[in-house]
Amino acid sequence: MIVSGHELTQSDFLTEDDGKKQVVATDKIFKRLQKRCGQRAVEKYDTKKQYLRRLYGALRGREDAVSEREALNAARAFSRFMAYKPVKSINGFVANEILEKKRSWRSIRTVSDLMKTIHSMEADSNALIENINVLLNSKQHSQTYIDQWIDYQVAHYVAAKKSLPRRSKVLQRRQK
Repeated sequence: MIVSGHELTQSDFLTEDDGKKQVVATDKIFKRLQKRCGQRAVEKYDTKKQYLRRLYGALRGREDAVSEREALNAARAFSRFMAYKPVKSINGFVANEILEKKRSWRSIRTVSDLMKTIHSMEADSNALIENINVLLNSKQHSQTYIDQWIDYQVAHYVAAKKSLPRRSKVLQRRQK
């Protein structure tokens, strides 16, 4: 079985009855994993070759199986590696023994470039959020200023209009 996109834990393979841990029977594990992870995430294969093809496809980050020849070569490389060298790093093993050297470096470079792009995009989005907040604050302050200016002008107009009849009387008296 291959479970895609989910991290399995010890509790996926053990049950606890009366305080004792027991291993889940192999005929029940498939349904148990499907129930927890979803039917599409759990893949079951009838033959070893099918399983190997899909396993090495998954190890390469693919959603499909590799060719039978490629899977058998990868399995041979893995068994040779396990027979002659102690495993210190599974990442190193996959990079040096399973993946082709050029593809590995290309993949690392691609991932590195993607991480830089993501970091740059995150910085840009933070700057945009800051600028949007500045604009929103500016809009609020501008609107407050406009409202106060209008209130001042209306008050000035009303005061001028009230004093207009008095001024006209004062002017008429002066002319006489």
